[in-house]
Parts: sequence; structure tokens; C-alpha cells
Amino acid sequence: MIVTDLVCQEIREHIASHRPERGGALYGPRHYPMVTHFEYDFDARTSAVSYVPSDRLIANVAVVEREAGLQFKGIVHSHPRGLVRPSAGDERTVLSFFAKNPHVAAMALPIVQSLPRSRAPEPAPDPEPGAAPSFLHWYRAERGSAAARPGDVRRDAVTIVEEPLHVLPILAHVERLLAGLARGGLALACNRKLQHLEIAGSQLVGLVCSGPAQREFMYFVGLGYPVVAPLVLYQHEGATRSLAIEWDGMADADASVERTAALLYAAMGGRDASGPAPRSEPPRAAPARPSHAT
Repeated sequence: MIVTDLVCQEIREHIASHRPERGGALYGPRHYPMVTHFEYDFDARTSAVSYVPSDRLIANVAVVEREAGLQFKGIVHSHPRGLVRPSAGDERTVLSFFAKNPHVAAMALPIVQSLPRSRAPEPAPDPEPGAAPSFLHWYRAERGSAAARPGDVRRDAVTIVEEPLHVLPILAHVERLLAGLARGGLALACNRKLQHLEIAGSQLVGLVCSGPAQREFMYFVGLGYPVVAPLVLYQHEGATRSLAIEWDGMADADASVERTAALLYAAMGGRDASGPAPRSEPPRAAPARPSHAT
């Protein structure tokens, strides 16, 4: 499963940084193995050893799918430290969900370990961009399980499968871009509401950053990011343009982000702003317009 670092940050803030048995819903683009949105379940039924999703959260699934165009991906919740797998109670809850939603064959069921409480005021260091956080263990719950006879499937059971996790470092890289622009005197702010864009049948997600003098850029990435290059759009003279970049995500994505910051700085008129340019590469931009965003 692919999860944005924005979602990981929200899970850490609302679940991992608190006592166990807190949770929420996960959403993402339809038909893609990607989680892009998290909804915290603030009125769940919880105890020291159990979490049951609230009726409000369950009822809101249909609303989010209809109004936001997203797909429900699953439920994330926390366990006491040391219990990193879904429990028998979790399986019963999932089985009940499957019974009420016969069109759903599988759902994400990640388990969060509460971060240890420390007297030190400094927060724990964040993982490297793209690395899965240590507090998050990803599982998938599938409808049915193998029966006694080969080829048969029990419909009154749930199969729990551990699933590899890749974190999409979109926020980390956008913040690095913003830092590069700021060094040259271009101060922009990021809107953390994730945007969706479909181009030629490919689903992209992105962030929009804007600042004074109508300066704005959009940073969109796909499932293969950061190996696959991002799509960087920016506003220039009232038109939306696509930034031509040099990208080597296989060798050094961080260096590619720094080069992109220099190109974006020049393309957005940074050489007219106060302060030196962050790098000396000339701008290379080709006109392009995005398709529709959802």
C-alpha cells in the first residue's frame, strides 16, 4: 500500500501520540492502492483494550465517497505496545462490516503502536522521506478464509494479510522546495489540502503553494514517485505552465528536489526578488495546462 506522508503525520498526531485504542477512517483514489486522506474518529467507542468505530464515522463513509469522489480504504487504530497485529475482536468487527457491505472484498486494517511517553521535550525524529514510520504496521483484511477442504472458502471468517508499506514523501519534498525558494527571497505557503488530478488516465495527487504577487505552484506526483518525476505547474503571466525539470529519482531524489527548487525559483521570477538565487541553473519551462482536478 502507498500512503502519503501527510496521512502518516495525521495518524501520528491523532493516534500514535496518545494512549492506545484510538482510530479513524482511511480514503484514497478509486481503484488505486493509495491512501491520501485520514478522518479521525473523535467519538469512537473505546476502552483501555478495545476500539469500535463510531456510528458517525461509518455513516460518513458514504458521504465522503459521494461528495469527495474518494474510495473508503479501511480503518486504522492503535493497540497497546507490543500488540502489533489485528486482534480477534478486530476480526469480528471487520466480519460485521463485510456482512453489511457485501460489495467490499477487502479493506486496510493497519495497527498503530502508541509512541513511548518521554520526559524529554524534544519530539522523536521523523523517518527519512519514503520510509515507513516505526509506529505503523500495515495489514489487509480479506473476506473469507481457507476451509478444511482444498478450494473451499469460508465466508464467515476473515483473513489477515501483512502488507508492505511505501510512504509517498510529497509533503517532505514540497517543504524542501519552499525552503529553497525562501533562501532566495520567495516566501510561499503550502495548502495542506491534497488535490487530485487525472491526466491521460493516470491518477496524480498534489499540493498547492502560493504567495504574494500571485505566485503559485502545484506539485503533483503519481504512484511511482519519487522514482518517477513529479509534475510541477506554476503560474506565469496569468497562464499555467509546466516546469521542465531534471529528475533522477533512482539515484538521488533529494538532489533532484534541490535542482527543481532552483529551476522553479528562476521560472517564477525569483531573480527579480531580493536575495540571491538558490542555484544558478537557468529556467526551462514549456507551456502546458492541466486537465480537470477532482
